[in-house]
Formats: sequence, C-alpha cells, structure tokens
Amino acid sequence: MAKKSYKMIKKILFLLFFLGGSVARLHGQSNRIGILYSKISTLVFKEEIVDVEIGSQEYHVKVKGRYLLLRAKHKHAQPTSLFVRYGKKMHYYVADIFPDENAPLQYHLEEDIGGKEAEKKEEKVTPTFSENNQEYYTLGVISNGIHVILTKIFHTDNTTNLQLFIDNTSSIDLCLSHWTFEYVTILRKFLFFKKKKGKLVELIASPDSINVPAKSGEYVVFTIPIYVSEGGLEIFLGEDDGERGFRFSIPNEILLQAKRGNKNASQH
Repeated sequence: MAKKSYKMIKKILFLLFFLGGSVARLHGQSNRIGILYSKISTLVFKEEIVDVEIGSQEYHVKVKGRYLLLRAKHKHAQPTSLFVRYGKKMHYYVADIFPDENAPLQYHLEEDIGGKEAEKKEEKVTPTFSENNQEYYTLGVISNGIHVILTKIFHTDNTTNLQLFIDNTSSIDLCLSHWTFEYVTILRKFLFFKKKKGKLVELIASPDSINVPAKSGEYVVFTIPIYVSEGGLEIFLGEDDGERGFRFSIPNEILLQAKRGNKNASQH
C-alpha cells in the first residue's frame, strides 16, 4: 500500500506543495577539490554564500560574500565533506575536499570544477521543494563515503514530508531497501543514565527502494503523519545485507519550526 501511495504522492506534489516540479534526481560525478595547506584556496560562487558546513576541524574556513576561503591545517588532514548553501534561491553545493599543495589558488565554480558540466550540475542541485521562504537543513550523517543529508521538511494539514539527498562518493553502488522512522523521547536523565521511549512511525509514502550508483546522488522523499510528538525523530536507512546502515536524528525544535503549506506561495 505504501508503495502505491508513494507513486501517487509523486504525481500530486505539484498541487500539494505548489512547486515548480516533481521529485528530482541528481546523477553525476561528485566533486573532489584539492585544498592548499601553506596558502589559502578560494572557491568563487555566482551568488553570495549563505552558510557552510564542513565535516572536519582540520580545515580553516572563512566566508566573504561570494568567496569561500579554505586552508588545510596540515598536509595530513583527512579528506572530508563540504556543504555550501548560496544564493537567493538557496542552491547548494556538495564536494569532497582533501589537502593538496599542488591545488590552484582559486576555483571558479563553473570553470575550474568540471567546466560546462559543473554549470549544468549547479542547475540540477536546486532543492526539489522550492516554496518561498521554506527552511533548509543540513542535518544528516556521513559514513564510508555516503552523505545522507536532510534538505527539507514541509508540513501540510495531515502530513510531514521529509526530503533527503543521498550523495554516494564511494566507489560502491548503494542499494537501500529498508528503513525505520521512530519518535524518541528521553524520559529521564541522571549523570550518565538516560531512559528512552520510542514509538515507530508508520509511513504514508516512501520509495520502493533507493539505488544510488557510485559517484552520484539521489533525492528521496518520505511522507509521515503530521508531526505531533514531543520527542525527536530518529531515522535509519539500511541495506539488505546489513553491511551499511545510516542513522541520524532530527531534534524536536527543528521539526516544529519547519514551514507549513501555503496556498498563496509563489511558484518557481
């Protein structure tokens, strides 16, 4: 039943959310960027940078308008992920960075990183839910070259919709076949002791499966009953063979501050 509902949800997303398109998919090679450790590497974006998330403290980060200044603290800094939101329409850019003393001093996003292909990719990574003033999020988990990023929460009268972006930077295809959503409340906490209460959430709509080839990414949307819990939401995505699993939590306050549907929202 859930599988049929998901297909139906995909067809009515335009009417339901007043958006410019249905669920989009991103396919393409992930960006890898060398970062200097004796000098500053500069990434130049077309529009002003809104915020930056980086997966390691082994890199210095500074934002100046359209310019992102990066420097590895030392030559043995571990490769890590970079997540940048920029522009009025809140585009975002995902890349893996690593120390490289032979890297250029400056990257112009459309020119240096993949040329014309990068420019096309920038158009594709616009988040699927594009309702005006909608909040964006960068919660998620990074493990074994897989980035699972929460990009959107959108409430309607009866549902809460969660959009994830799964970026597979590894050399192995990813096939996720099962997932659980659970409301988790901490009932008691004393020193190192805490007791949790969990309640499984029945999905209204979800993908049949999630297949993300190596060096590519995929948007997916999950729909659950409207959020009414006092606890956070814990999400687990796993492979059939159990080799790889990804778990992260969305705090209560993040879920509560997410936008609700607006029939007067502008279309993109």
